[in-house]
Amino acid sequence: RLPSFEYSIWECVNQRVFAKGLDKPTGLALSPDGNRLFVAERGTGKIHVHDVESGALVGTIDTGYTSINGMSFSPDTNILHFVDDSSNSLVAVKPRGACSTQYQTRLTEGYEQALTAATLALGEDFSITKNFTCVANPIPPNASLFDQVHVGTGYASDDPNVQAMAGMDAAAALLANRTDCGLESDLNFDALLLGGYYCHQCLPINNGSMCDTGGICRNVQWRGFVCDNEFIVRVDPVTGDISLYEPDGTEPISFEDITLRIGVTYRFTIVDDNLVSVHASEDRSEPALSLPGNACGCAKNGPLLLTIDDSTPGPVYLRSKVYLRSNVASSSVIGIKVEQSSDATMEMQMKDTEALTSGTDSDEMITADDTGASAAVMPELLRLTTVVASLTALLLSLGD
Repeated sequence: RLPSFEYSIWECVNQRVFAKGLDKPTGLALSPDGNRLFVAERGTGKIHVHDVESGALVGTIDTGYTSINGMSFSPDTNILHFVDDSSNSLVAVKPRGACSTQYQTRLTEGYEQALTAATLALGEDFSITKNFTCVANPIPPNASLFDQVHVGTGYASDDPNVQAMAGMDAAAALLANRTDCGLESDLNFDALLLGGYYCHQCLPINNGSMCDTGGICRNVQWRGFVCDNEFIVRVDPVTGDISLYEPDGTEPISFEDITLRIGVTYRFTIVDDNLVSVHASEDRSEPALSLPGNACGCAKNGPLLLTIDDSTPGPVYLRSKVYLRSNVASSSVIGIKVEQSSDATMEMQMKDTEALTSGTDSDEMITADDTGASAAVMPELLRLTTVVASLTALLLSLGD
């Protein structure tokens, strides 16, 4: 699919100076009630509080920090937080105590009454800040603004053989194979995103994706991306049978085709209201594995996270449990292969070697079928070789 864009230039926009005389303003945060605007000054370390309706300065907080950047209110506690650059810290601005009354705007009662009367008389379009003499210009003031993602730095090219009024050449317009990702590259990251590429080798931090540890993303143009360490788990509400799907898949995938890799965190998202747990054995009497932050090793209607390391048993088993209306439980178990660590592979090889070299005492007869020929057999072979060589020399001398 080819990228497509719609452009708009807005003119005659309402604007006014809300606050001035600020020393390097860097952060804005609107209070949870929407009545106050908090403005951070990087130059002074102060946070100014303005009344939204009137713009009036109603308070100042002197933080003592010297490099305030962004600010935001916590959605859980309604407490203001800011980050400071030089100290690499996140700071909470906690109030000394609760206010006894609700915040009141600084607009006078007379002003609000006059504004209401004027709005009723002149209609909803009445504004004390809008410039009604402004007329929108239908001609774009700067045509180059429309070309910034179409030229060589964007997703296509300014070559008319690639992109012209007739349309685009698909091979040139699509970005999947662009690898010029360096700092000096002409590739425009905005063009990547606008072209529907949210997972791409040129995007920073895990190709731009948010896969769990060790996951590799695959782009789904204009829809997002999927991770190879994420599976959707569906449980049959009657039989308890478990089916696994890729996040964008519509057909179940085969368990035999999956091998869980060491060092990767897998996300099994259960989409049903049926419990799914992870086990080290297919024995139904065995308890589930206790996972970090998930002592029961189970989940329903949510994610079940499993990190594979050298201690993870292989294979691992997902088990479902479904309770029917008759209170009779049905369940199903599936096994998923786990990658063997290099240490485990070496240990198995050593055990195989020990098994081959055991049971070869010097009093035992060594036959040609013994595959345990080892250091215990070598002296006997050397003596036999010496005897054969001596007999050969003797026969040669007799022949002479």
